[in-house]
Amino acid sequence: MESWRNRILKEFIAQIHPITLVADPDNLVTEEHTLQEIQKRGFTVIVYDDPIEFRYIFETQYRAIWDKGNLQDLVIVGRSIEGDHSNLPFDLESNGHNLSFKLSDIFPFLSYNIVKLLNTQDWDALYQGQRQENLSAPQGESGTADFVLHHVFQIAPETVKSPRDLLHLLLKRHYGRLHLPLPIEQYLVQNLRQHRAFSDWPLESLVTDQTAFFRFLQDRWVPFLNELLRRSGVDVLDEENLSLTVEPPSILPFDHESVRVYIDNLFAERLLQPVTHVQSDQLQRSGEWIRLGLEINPQADLLRRVEKLLKNLKDIIPSESDAYGKWIEFSHRWATLNLEVNEANAEFGLPDGVEQAFHNLQSNIDNSFKDWLLNNYSKLYNQPPSPPVMLHHIPKYLARQLASRPTRKIALVVVDGMALSQWQVVKRIWQTERPDWILDEHGVFAWIPTMTSVSRQAIFSGKLPQVFENHITTTANEEKYWQQYWIDEGLNSTQVAYAKSVNHDNLEGVANIISNSRLRVVGLVVDTVDKIMHGEQLGAAGMQNHVKQWVLHGFLRELISNLMDNGFDIWITADHGNTEALGIGRPDNEGVLVEQKAERVRVYNDEKLRSRFSRNMRNTIEWGGFGLPKSYLCLFATGRDAFIIKNQTTVSHGGITIDEVIVPFISISRTQ
Repeated sequence: MESWRNRILKEFIAQIHPITLVADPDNLVTEEHTLQEIQKRGFTVIVYDDPIEFRYIFETQYRAIWDKGNLQDLVIVGRSIEGDHSNLPFDLESNGHNLSFKLSDIFPFLSYNIVKLLNTQDWDALYQGQRQENLSAPQGESGTADFVLHHVFQIAPETVKSPRDLLHLLLKRHYGRLHLPLPIEQYLVQNLRQHRAFSDWPLESLVTDQTAFFRFLQDRWVPFLNELLRRSGVDVLDEENLSLTVEPPSILPFDHESVRVYIDNLFAERLLQPVTHVQSDQLQRSGEWIRLGLEINPQADLLRRVEKLLKNLKDIIPSESDAYGKWIEFSHRWATLNLEVNEANAEFGLPDGVEQAFHNLQSNIDNSFKDWLLNNYSKLYNQPPSPPVMLHHIPKYLARQLASRPTRKIALVVVDGMALSQWQVVKRIWQTERPDWILDEHGVFAWIPTMTSVSRQAIFSGKLPQVFENHITTTANEEKYWQQYWIDEGLNSTQVAYAKSVNHDNLEGVANIISNSRLRVVGLVVDTVDKIMHGEQLGAAGMQNHVKQWVLHGFLRELISNLMDNGFDIWITADHGNTEALGIGRPDNEGVLVEQKAERVRVYNDEKLRSRFSRNMRNTIEWGGFGLPKSYLCLFATGRDAFIIKNQTTVSHGGITIDEVIVPFISISRTQ
């Protein structure tokens, strides 16, 4: 199949130019599959975003080869339209072969202002649509929005004529996590508004806001159940207490076949909450999809959700060839299953067959994710930072947010060690306590090894770990890195703040910091979850329960409220996640030969030492070390193993499971 990538790849022929300088303002060259193909052809690709970072990488890894005249097939990619490489060493700039690629060259008849807002994963479908339609004239912004809806998202606004059509579209958009840029959302709302059937639907919020949409469905679930009883010729009992006063439309076609297929998944994943109903016995006869939306027997309800999630997830594990976005999307659903399994184990224990099915699924995910990381992780650092793909992209992303509005104030809250499943605990509590908060959920890849000194420093410095080689085993320089990053972005030191070990005891002091009217950016480290983890003796279920008690205590909610009251736009993330692991024993006689010890990883400074200990331990992985200092050599315990006393259980981090590597990245705001 012809691809838009062919136009780019034809320019990369090995062994012709020692250095190729590429102007790539739209990230065409660094798109996952394009980058992979360029690297397969023997090229080494470096992105030129940060002059200091670039110079460090070039001087430490390539300078000696260049000086000897042996450097070959190095590609330096710049984001600027002009391809400005004036900060490069003169000998590189003057000897480089220059190339330039733009989205407008690939999609000449579609509006650049809209196409540039799409995810890179959408370009394939857009290009095939362009070929299929044989475009020959500019489409304008409205025409492009319509074209994108049809060919990328398979949404045809002209066919949406009834409430069931609209409900199906909205479920596809929000449950499928479709990324619709704002101009396309606005175009879609404008088209839907033309139908009189939707005159009483709050389309603006339903199309754009996932939280508002699921709340809209939740409010109308009980009225639908009552209507279902009436249609069956059954009197509705205690109708006064069961009926909810909701704005029109009050009855939704949940039972239409195009809608019903989503409903049981929404309840299984707790995007909708099951309800109590005095006529549950009669309602559940309507089918399993109704049963999951009813609260009847807590133990049976929970087990039913676990079994549904197990069935769903085993069929959608991403493969080695899938884009990183597939793994991020999958990680949220996997986190939901972990939450439910931990709750079940804490309450009553899963039946043996279900427990075994969970561990089989976990093992399959671990193997698939490991294979994907080994082949694709090294490409992630080159991805554009908006939205962030890796933790060190976050400051770049926040800098763009700050620049978008001169009066904006940014707060980054790093909850040390919080896995996605623990974020699910936070989210569920806040959805009850603070229904006025909008939680926009994404995921981001931590640095490997998933250790605080590596991954958290990457957040606050905005740099690859190899750049802070001299401080890679400590977090003592985080404040300095954070300050310097924002000074380089044009702020002064009085406009930037940082605080770590933020907890209930020092909340008043933090409140004084964030009330400073001069402040524009603040970074806060909350380390309670990490402390809970390192003291946990009851496994993942115990960890989850302790996190739940901590969240219910209210400190984190109060911190976020204080930030909101002081006008901050807020993002929450974590430096790494965690997993329950089983001891396989410690490497024998390692003593001072190991540079850093953690339960899931050992770090050596000598390749032979690492290989020796790897041979002596079963099920270990020697990590290639991309982005790390050359002398920072990692040996990982695979799967859910740990370098601790054999058969002892721990909750830990440092390894390469999906629970440790993909962490939450959440923006929090209030409803207007």
